[in-house]
Amino acid sequence: MKACVSAYSFYPAYRRNEIQFMDIIPKAKQIGFNAIEFIDLPVPDGGDIMEVALKIAARCKEFDVKIVQYSPHADFLLGSNKDPWAEAERIKKQIDVAEVLGAFGVRHDHAWRFEDPRRRNYMDALKVIAAPIRSVAEYGASKGIRTMSENHGRMFQSGKVMEELVRVVDHDNYGILVDIGNNICVDDDPLKGVAIMAPYCMHVHAKDFFIRPGHYPNPGEGWGRSLHGNYYRGTIFGQGVLNMPQTFRILTEAKYDGYVSLEFEGKEYTFFAIEVAYKNLTLYMEQEEAISDPEIFKKLQELKI
Repeated sequence: MKACVSAYSFYPAYRRNEIQFMDIIPKAKQIGFNAIEFIDLPVPDGGDIMEVALKIAARCKEFDVKIVQYSPHADFLLGSNKDPWAEAERIKKQIDVAEVLGAFGVRHDHAWRFEDPRRRNYMDALKVIAAPIRSVAEYGASKGIRTMSENHGRMFQSGKVMEELVRVVDHDNYGILVDIGNNICVDDDPLKGVAIMAPYCMHVHAKDFFIRPGHYPNPGEGWGRSLHGNYYRGTIFGQGVLNMPQTFRILTEAKYDGYVSLEFEGKEYTFFAIEVAYKNLTLYMEQEEAISDPEIFKKLQELKI
């Protein structure tokens, strides 16, 4: 596995005007990242997204940072005037943006909720969104760009539901962006979720959380509430409660050997948090690589380590 960073991790500093968007790229390189992921691009009013993409691609080339993933927002239930097929056409244009960026993976969202709050079942959503998503996967395949969705959005946040989505879409070019922590938001075991999704994994988001039971008083600003009322807060990767060694072992055993994008969603100071998270991320990946090497593992056994 190889380390990557989502530009999204720098957004707290970007919103505070502590860094300009284009300077995220050299900052990521300075910290140690050779690969980056972008979410929706910041296009000025009246601007052309393709021109922005060309400038970002040139900036990344200047600093020898590979763009491996592009992750635009989507909603196949309520987006594009509630027309799933119109939303599919919009995302196909985002795949064109990914092609300009040079990314070889596009993560698009699936569905967040029904307009009628009483309808929450993902099985109802599958009937509406599967065919349009399959058309996006077909278009991505024609461009040599993999398409995928992430386990987030409550309705599609658990590993089992994401597996069902991939099986119903049923296209070789469509898989899962496995976020190793998002199952917490629906009170599912993160390790179980990763294990279910790992065979379909096309990209990984690495993040970490603090968790407090729902019967505690509300911890205050910065804490979210899970589906069943527990509290969670993003923190520096490697400093929260997630079981990272076992998570990476599951991914390795599933033969995943792609990029892992760091996502920072905590309240700690942005640059400090990303620097520490980079060290932790590379450490876990190096440890897993060493243990998965038969010769190194044999030596460790001999040393009883």
